[in-house]
Amino acid sequence: MKYGPIIFIILAVGIFFTYVQPQNEKLLELKKTEVQYTSAQKQANDLRTTRENLQDTFKKINRQDQERLKLMLPDGVDNVRLLLDLTELARQQFGIELSTINISSGGSGEEDSGKIIIDNANTGVGTVRVSFNFITTYEEYKEFLQALEKSLRLFDIKRLTVRTSEGPLNSYSVAFDTYWLR
Repeated sequence: MKYGPIIFIILAVGIFFTYVQPQNEKLLELKKTEVQYTSAQKQANDLRTTRENLQDTFKKINRQDQERLKLMLPDGVDNVRLLLDLTELARQQFGIELSTINISSGGSGEEDSGKIIIDNANTGVGTVRVSFNFITTYEEYKEFLQALEKSLRLFDIKRLTVRTSEGPLNSYSVAFDTYWLR
């Protein structure tokens, strides 16, 4: 029995290093994971609260102003509606016929007719470049640009080109970027 306590001590140390220590390391890893999940849950709750507050704020905006906001920055790409509104504005108010209408991405500078390329930035806002040509007088040209400026839709004019002629009619080319929410 002289070696009994030493055997128990060696056995205890062996059990500690072969079973208790690995289980303790697993427990520490689980505690780290728990902290990460707790943090993620807190962030999710904060986001939920922020979303609810924003929804409440949006609901306080009257219906007419909500519609105006949707016109300013639509929820999706509706290029057909944009082009119809643009041609209607030009034709009905100013008697201008738009020609060579192109749609392309706003950032690339390309102008592939009928091709829509979505801006890949992580901004939550997409950009579409629209360009067109028309022939009119300088006064009608200015009035048309002012009407575009006063419209609710966001436009960033990127290019204006004027080709003068001997008579009162000139050839104009316009390119602008417009935006939509993703």
